[in-house]
Amino acid sequence: IVDYSMMYVNSLCDYLNHIGDREVFDELYPLARSLMDAAHSRLDNDGILDVPEDNMFIDWCAGLKKQAAHFGVYLYTLNNLVATLDSISHADADLFREKLFKGRSDAKRVFWNEERCAFISERDDNQYSVHANAWMVLGGVVTGDVASKVMSDVVDSKESVKPFTPYM
Repeated sequence: IVDYSMMYVNSLCDYLNHIGDREVFDELYPLARSLMDAAHSRLDNDGILDVPEDNMFIDWCAGLKKQAAHFGVYLYTLNNLVATLDSISHADADLFREKLFKGRSDAKRVFWNEERCAFISERDDNQYSVHANAWMVLGGVVTGDVASKVMSDVVDSKESVKPFTPYM
């Protein structure tokens, strides 16, 4: 359910940002807010989404570990939501901004491997994947030159798990 929730929230933000229909956004926002609240209720003691891997869709790669990538999708969604709420001066922007900053900090603490300059974690059986690193970059956990290095290295690596479907 978390995957569909993130898709809904991102779609609603995209709708407002591209169509500009504030009335429809305001009508549908309470559901988006409740979906984000439900996702926040699934955060574990480390601040990471506690969702069984078989309930996550990232890609159809055999053996793909999905915890980091899935959390990156969550952070990407929060970032999109905050930007959208800021654009309309919505009162909830600061609430979600706090959750985004905390989530990025938690992601860096839990998934970041300083030695490898990549998102490789025990939670994902130390798997090195384009999926985890791309979604963490999209979620804003690392930015600028560090993000560029992360992506160049993971895409160029012979050992990293590569995307299997066009979605990824």
